[in-house]
Amino acid sequence: MKQKKVLKMLGAVALFTVFQPIETLAKPTPIRISMKSQDWNLEYAKNMAPHPKATSPRSWEFRFPQYGNGYVAYLLQNVFEGSILGDSIFADIRVTSTGTPEFEYKIGSNPCVSPAHVRFYIEKVFNNQSFVRWWATGDNAIELKPGVYRYRVALDPKEWSDTWGHNGNSSAAARRGFHQTLRNPSRIGFTFGGGCFYGHGVAVSGGTAHFEVTRFGISH
Repeated sequence: MKQKKVLKMLGAVALFTVFQPIETLAKPTPIRISMKSQDWNLEYAKNMAPHPKATSPRSWEFRFPQYGNGYVAYLLQNVFEGSILGDSIFADIRVTSTGTPEFEYKIGSNPCVSPAHVRFYIEKVFNNQSFVRWWATGDNAIELKPGVYRYRVALDPKEWSDTWGHNGNSSAAARRGFHQTLRNPSRIGFTFGGGCFYGHGVAVSGGTAHFEVTRFGISH
C-alpha cells in the first residue's frame, strides 16, 4: 500500500515538471546597441576605413568613395548576446553633399535599374542558406540623396526578405527563420545597393556625399 502511494506521488511530481506554465521560462534579453563609432564596421567594401568616423560620442559618419575607386556595402555592429525582439528598428540619418553627386550602384555585374538605397539588415549567421540573413524589403528603404531621415521598419516578417528573396511571411519555415534570427542575431545594421542587389555597394560621382547616423535602436 505504501509503495502505491509513493508511485502516485512520483507521478504527480513528474506531471507537474512536464507541464510547468510557459510563463515561467526565461524571456530573451534585449541587446545593447552601441553608438560608438569603433563598434560599427564597414565590411565587404573597397577602399574604406574599417570604421566610420565619430562626429560625437553617440554619432558617426563616413564619406562615400568616388565611383571607380571604391564603394561602401555593409555597415554592421556585432551582437554577442541578447535578442532584437520588439516592435520596430529605427535610425536617424543625415546625408549631406557638395556639388551634385550621383549615387552609383552598378558595382560589378548589375543589369537591373533601380536607384541606390540604404536599408536595414539583420543576420543570424553569414552564409547563403535561406532564412538566416534578412533585409528590410521593397519600399522599406531610403533612397540615397541629400536629406534628413527618420527611418523605421516594423520587425514583422512581412516587411523583410532573405538572401534568396523569400518574404519573411511566405511560409512557416520563413516565419520560423525570421523569428529565430530576431531571438539570436549575430550582426545588425545597414546595407547599401541598388539595381538587382540590396548590398552590393554604392559610390558617388560628380560631387561628394557623407552618411551620418545620430540614433539607432529597437523600439519595444
